[in-house]
Amino acid sequence: MQEELIEMLKSENYLKSIINREIAIVEEYKTALIAEAVTGKIDVRGYDIPVLPEEEEFEDFEEALSLADEDAGESQTEELEE
Repeated sequence: MQEELIEMLKSENYLKSIINREIAIVEEYKTALIAEAVTGKIDVRGYDIPVLPEEEEFEDFEEALSLADEDAGESQTEELEE
């Protein structure tokens, strides 16, 4: 059981590092894009902002996460009891 927990934590840390690296890349791209627009290297005057569907409220998303977390906690508790 402890080995499974260690593997799960290693996997979680690995996924977090990938996500953080991807966030850094997107932020770098955003900064470069803004700099190019400000300096006139790219022309954004004719760009039409796409209309996106209405986003869910943060509270709805948070509620869905907490419900999923509760479900996961229940299944883990059942596994521990066995």
